[in-house]
Amino acid sequence: MNQEDFSFQRVWQSLDKSLIEEIIAFWLRNSALATREAAEKRASQVAYIARTPSGQIAAVTTVYLQLNEQLSNHFYYVRVFVADSARRSQIAVALVRKVQSHFGSLYQEGVLSPAIGLFMEVENAALKKFRNQAVWPSTHFVYIGDNAKGDHQRVYYFDGARIN
Repeated sequence: MNQEDFSFQRVWQSLDKSLIEEIIAFWLRNSALATREAAEKRASQVAYIARTPSGQIAAVTTVYLQLNEQLSNHFYYVRVFVADSARRSQIAVALVRKVQSHFGSLYQEGVLSPAIGLFMEVENAALKKFRNQAVWPSTHFVYIGDNAKGDHQRVYYFDGARIN
């Protein structure tokens, strides 16, 4: 499947109970999170979901606000989980672009203060090996080093962002 085969839904801060249950079941079924408790805690962070043509969840994007001490600024940390059956479809890139667009717009409207951009820690070994450009061409996330676990750290600044 290609990313054009999927439908995308922004659910940031508008989740109902049935969708939360569907997302939790997706995470647990795909071993994205170890426990229901962890999934329940993360559910409030869901920003976008991708669905297969048959309506099944294929991927979930979460965001949460956090101070990055290395950069001395707040960012929305982005996580993307894609089910095995949908990997290599480019839906992760599509979801990240949607987060960039929506959160960038919110930043321009003054809604996202104090966040000045998006931050990502890349754990996937294949992504680290094969998507090793300093600046990812499709999303413009910039590599800034590795964390203590060896995960690539990448940052994307919103247009007009100012360093504190």
